[in-house]
Amino acid sequence: MLLELQELRQERYSLLVITKAAELHSALLESLSFFSAKKIPGVYASLTKPTRLLQPELQTKNINLKNIIFMEGMVDESNEYPNVVFIPTLEDLTGITIALESFLKSYDGEKFFIVDSVELLQLFNTLDLVTNFIWKITQLCSAHKTHCLMMVSKKVDDILVKKITPFFEKTLYKT
Repeated sequence: MLLELQELRQERYSLLVITKAAELHSALLESLSFFSAKKIPGVYASLTKPTRLLQPELQTKNINLKNIIFMEGMVDESNEYPNVVFIPTLEDLTGITIALESFLKSYDGEKFFIVDSVELLQLFNTLDLVTNFIWKITQLCSAHKTHCLMMVSKKVDDILVKKITPFFEKTLYKT
């Protein structure tokens, strides 16, 4: 994953990462490590792992937590950990978009946005709503010159994957 990110030398890029569920966490850690090493701030929307489990692991990998805003979708730990914004319901895709847009407008320089397990949004929303949300997010990141990485642990022939692949400049298959 690090090699693929280093090859993307553009000012801004959007990348869809399709991986096995077992490899998703590793791809996430490599991505956060990459941006941390370059001192690039960003937002990580966690749909799979609570902040209390993730932040200590990131610290052991020397990932600068001060440069990451965590959008937490599992448990409200916004009062216990710095830089955590709780997403009360994954049905509120508009709220997620507004929170992200607020961050993107507040930083002028290079930045990133990462979402793990985008397919989990389908548990709370229709396929069309999730597809529209992903399109809006990729457009928002493009408008604000933000690196956008969305990770999916589904098969390449999955309907969601087929619908969202055209929204990204590059698709990386880590199977």
